[in-house]
Amino acid sequence: MKTSFSIRIAFFFILSFLIVSCHRDTDALNMTFSKVEKCMDLCPDSALNLLKGIPEPEKLWGESQATYALLMTQAMDKNYITLTGDSLIRIAVKYYDSTNDLSSRAKAHYYWGRVHQDMGDVEGTVREFLTAMPLAKKAKEHTLMCLLQGNLGYLCWEHGLLDEADSLYKEEIQLTELHRDSLHWAMALAMRGDICMERGEEYYAEAESCLKQALMIVKASFGMHLHEESEIVRSLGYLYERMSNFSKTTYFINYYMTLQPYPESMYECYLLLGSTYYKQEKRDSAKVYLDKCLSSSSYSI
Repeated sequence: MKTSFSIRIAFFFILSFLIVSCHRDTDALNMTFSKVEKCMDLCPDSALNLLKGIPEPEKLWGESQATYALLMTQAMDKNYITLTGDSLIRIAVKYYDSTNDLSSRAKAHYYWGRVHQDMGDVEGTVREFLTAMPLAKKAKEHTLMCLLQGNLGYLCWEHGLLDEADSLYKEEIQLTELHRDSLHWAMALAMRGDICMERGEEYYAEAESCLKQALMIVKASFGMHLHEESEIVRSLGYLYERMSNFSKTTYFINYYMTLQPYPESMYECYLLLGSTYYKQEKRDSAKVYLDKCLSSSSYSI
């Protein structure tokens, strides 16, 4: 009798200990997820490192597993890591499609679309983006709406649909201005600048206006968006080269080189500088930069 009672007491204490431990683990995990979400936009590398620090993520289940899958895919995307498989994001899609959480459902389908986009699957990309769009609109996720319009615009641009791409970026600009979303505003302006540049000489003035406005916006962020700043500066360099404004070409390409940490990307700069100096008949300077291109592994350069 006493033995049976003792066993029941011991079982009760063990069960209580396991419940408390599990609760503490869940609280710690949710705290980590909260930190990840807070630093995702401004410090995506920190968000990724926090997620990598979660022990044994393969043992997560239910909502925790879905949250981890969505945040990890998002962090990889924001750190410009090419997404090569959809097994992780499928977990989030399957879970959130069974809930009424419109915001998370929209994000899950958007990032599934991003995986398809990185894998070169245009049909899958468009399907998931169009699934996410009404969900994001209903959830009033304006940042996600900007991402969806921007990525659909980029797809149109990639396939030569310049009018359609321009229209999507104009809509994105209106949305970002309304919600004072400076980063997406700047990148939508930059893409409009690239589209105008591609349209030809009669659109160069409009391209210049868009790119200069975009640069002004990202510079106001005090160095928080260096990748975006470098892409805008690079586009301005190419625009001024097309406009035969060689002094500005040289200025912006040198500016781009100070922002660009990857040695391989420098060869593109050397080529443009060499070409610019050659067009000005500054052959000695042209030869210096063109000679630097010879060690590039790129056949096109």
